[in-house]
Amino acid sequence: MFPIRYFLFRDTLYIYYGATDEGVGCASLNQSELLNKLMLNTTDHD
Repeated sequence: MFPIRYFLFRDTLYIYYGATDEGVGCASLNQSELLNKLMLNTTDHD
């Protein structure tokens, strides 16, 4: 599985990926929720 393209439409991020040699899949998620979760799970690297 490998990402091949992404689109942002309003606040939804669509990530298209190669699933097999002949198949493509799509995952979608809310961009604001993703950014909030990433900001909550930060680690200091001092």
